[in-house]
Amino acid sequence: MIEQQVIQILSKHCEVPYVDIALHHRIQQDLGVDSLGVVEIVLDIENQFDCECPDHKIRSLRTVADVVEFVKNSA
Repeated sequence: MIEQQVIQILSKHCEVPYVDIALHHRIQQDLGVDSLGVVEIVLDIENQFDCECPDHKIRSLRTVADVVEFVKNSA
């Protein structure tokens, strides 16, 4: 469930079809998201899952799996 919601958010921001996004994809390199896009994704993740991502943690969210793991650990 969390994985699917995270991928939907990423799909919306990077304009890559949902079905083409995998856990191993790197957000910036593979999905083409720039640094501002990463911030927007984090804001959406925080709103969707009612969690807070400290600024220093954002840099460690490199792959789709990293984001999913962050959300799971924030719940």
